[in-house]
Amino acid sequence: HDTQASIFDSLDYFVGDVRLEIVVADALNASAGVVLLDGLDEARSTLRWRLHDEIAALARRLNTSKIVASCRTGDYTRVIEGFDLVEIYPLTPEQIHEVASFWLDEPAPFMNCLEALPYRDVVDRPLLLVQLLFIYKRYGYLPNQPALVYKKLVNTLLHEWDAERGIMRSSEYADFNSEKKS
Repeated sequence: HDTQASIFDSLDYFVGDVRLEIVVADALNASAGVVLLDGLDEARSTLRWRLHDEIAALARRLNTSKIVASCRTGDYTRVIEGFDLVEIYPLTPEQIHEVASFWLDEPAPFMNCLEALPYRDVVDRPLLLVQLLFIYKRYGYLPNQPALVYKKLVNTLLHEWDAERGIMRSSEYADFNSEKKS
């Protein structure tokens, strides 16, 4: 058993005289909120069982709120009590075209460009499709190598988004350029 997990096992958290989990559940129920938990598979394996139990305990207290939890199916080994297990299917070619049409005035050149690429099989995943569309819209082409796709994404994330919004970040790491970061 992980030592960090055993530390938390012995601690109770309170807001005034009320246990924290009750305060959180009451606040969520009052707002009819939705809690999105992404990447359960990324939790440290020694804490995963405890995390699942805590999520199930919170879910039992919710009346008007919902919890949506996600993870990679290959890493998912336990159904959380009270949760339905669903899987998001890959996008169909029609859905891929529909998403491309949302991003681009004319999606045909993008779709044709994809056909010649060695990584064309990843476009059935929404996140990867949108990343490719972003690069295509930004640069007018798609790199032949997946590593170049990721390099362009990192460069865009680190530099161009702030520039587009007129944000200048002052930092002690100002000389830490994108080549050093990637």
